[in-house]
Amino acid sequence: MSDQHLRRKSGARKGVSYLKKAAAVLLTGLLFAGTACSASPELVYYTPTEPETEEAIFYRPETGALADVIPYYEDGKYYLYYLHDYRNVATYGAGVDWDLLVTEDFVSYENLGTVIRRGSPSQQDNNVFTGGIIKDKEGLYHIFYTGNNASYLGTGKPKEAIMHAVSEDMVRWRKIPEDTFYAPSQYMSDDWRDPYVYYDEAEGDYKMLLAARLTEGAESARGVTAMLASDDLKTWNLRDPLYAPAKYHTHECPDLFRMGDWWYLVFSEFSDRISTRYVMSRDLENWIEPAADMFDGRAFYAAKTAGDGEKRYIFGWVPTKTNNEDIGGWEWGGSLAVHEIYQKEDGTLGVRAPQSQEAVFSEEIASDSIGVRGTSGRTEEIGSLPQTYMLRCTVSGEFVRAGYSVGHSAADGYRYVIDPDAGTFSFENYPSANLFSDVTFPIPKADTYELTIFVEGQVCTAYVNGEKALSTRVDGTLGAAVGFYVQGGEATFNYTISVMRS
Repeated sequence: MSDQHLRRKSGARKGVSYLKKAAAVLLTGLLFAGTACSASPELVYYTPTEPETEEAIFYRPETGALADVIPYYEDGKYYLYYLHDYRNVATYGAGVDWDLLVTEDFVSYENLGTVIRRGSPSQQDNNVFTGGIIKDKEGLYHIFYTGNNASYLGTGKPKEAIMHAVSEDMVRWRKIPEDTFYAPSQYMSDDWRDPYVYYDEAEGDYKMLLAARLTEGAESARGVTAMLASDDLKTWNLRDPLYAPAKYHTHECPDLFRMGDWWYLVFSEFSDRISTRYVMSRDLENWIEPAADMFDGRAFYAAKTAGDGEKRYIFGWVPTKTNNEDIGGWEWGGSLAVHEIYQKEDGTLGVRAPQSQEAVFSEEIASDSIGVRGTSGRTEEIGSLPQTYMLRCTVSGEFVRAGYSVGHSAADGYRYVIDPDAGTFSFENYPSANLFSDVTFPIPKADTYELTIFVEGQVCTAYVNGEKALSTRVDGTLGAAVGFYVQGGEATFNYTISVMRS
């Protein structure tokens, strides 16, 4: 069989169906037109429960962590599928499921629980890893996801495969194992993941983008955004890669969208900055790498986008740290973070706070103007704050570095810092000034800089000039001692602090 016609799983059953839902709170199955056989219970998984609604700026499941988000918009709601890492093998077993949140405002989340369950430890999809969702012309929903089984390494079985599931309601999904396919020979069999599927209006077919690695080339630069095409969402044929810069180890979680005359390809890489980046093109062939190609810093990863036709948002996660300590390494998975994406006049992208999140901080608890002067660095405290709040601040003056301190005390804590000369917006601790994360972009010498900062427990996101974001996590709460910081000059801070509506 030619590699252009991708390898499929042999011996798979055909014509699998699932039984009809018997009651609103009891799933006995579902019936699809054109199917013949009753389903194996392992192919359909959804345990109906009374959905819980939770409020959070940085949502995290009660157990474990939230990892890659697969967003989908329909009828005023965002359906946020995410990889649920339980981090408790003794209780929950090994493997990762897909859970589902539904939201209209990125503050109130309806938690529908697990909607695609992982396979057994011996099955290909012991981890149900990242994928994409699309609705076909008949109204059927399709999810293509990564079936990952780390125990296959060294056994001759590919660790990763692309797998398929369908649904009529976006909640009850039927796996179709006969549609499973693997990497062709020019790609590494254990790096074949993160499918993103869209309908190509120009060519009248479906396209699938994948995070893949070539079998030849420099080890750290084999990453490509592979492309496949299909007329029926079942048989996929290989095309030339969409993007192959010979620069990164892997282009994880590819995502493609158009704004105006520009196409944008979003992906995450861990060989350089460990970050989510983007490139842009007018023709899907000649890709331009913007000078400031990151949306956020180190603590915002695997981000994908969705929009309602007017606004577009990018959904990533803020990782936890080993043993919940500042000195610990960044871990896989954590809490949800959402930014609004917008297009600037030159076609490049900026991010800003979602208006719906800003709107819930409607109770102002402090407002003032304070001047700070410092040569080697000085922080002026303004007191302590609740665990969840939003700060808006304008910073004006002449200085080398200036910012906002969120700490345990005046002598020990953390701060966001604007450094116009270096072109960085960073988050560091003090007094040692160890860097947690930063985002680099041209910060013009300006009369005024604008900061919007959301704090919730140990997680925070700051937006500078409504252009870039910087998210992070610390090992303590962030409201104990707050203030404003200046080094090498003086600045005036005009600020308001608000808390969420009661």
